[in-house]
Amino acid sequence: MDWFSDSKNTLNKYLEDPDIRKIIIDNLGNNALAVIKYVTENNLMEFKEDEIAKTLQISNKEVREVLNKMYDEKIMMYRKESTNNSNWYNFYWNLSIEDLIDWIKNKTFGKIEDLRLRIEHEELYYCPHCSSRFDIKIYDFDQAVDLGFRCSECGSQLQSLDKESIIKYE
Repeated sequence: MDWFSDSKNTLNKYLEDPDIRKIIIDNLGNNALAVIKYVTENNLMEFKEDEIAKTLQISNKEVREVLNKMYDEKIMMYRKESTNNSNWYNFYWNLSIEDLIDWIKNKTFGKIEDLRLRIEHEELYYCPHCSSRFDIKIYDFDQAVDLGFRCSECGSQLQSLDKESIIKYE
């Protein structure tokens, strides 16, 4: 297999994980998964937003919102060409699968690694009820004291975050 196939396989494996899908939707929008799947399944190296909107039966505006969020996260690139009418441009988009994989790793496993480093220097607490894989509801010591060691969202008792408690969120 070539590097492109390997990257697509890695991405597809990540996209099967419901926690990773949630992170993509939370960060890039409700239609992000559909756009990513469409582009990768059809091996589109370059595309226009209206092509995707028509195929996925969503508005150009909704597609553009996803593409712009992905651009802001440096996952999507574009080039523009002026049309015959100089006031208008055609945008040709390109998804970087490698950058998307790196972004996913950073948003997921990178957060866990950051917590490992933080607990070496800080006393941290978390809510076991509001926390989910890759999305641990964290409080530093001062925040926990101010809240009476209760979660600000659900009121549950906060627990000390240590290496063993981080492992269950990997």
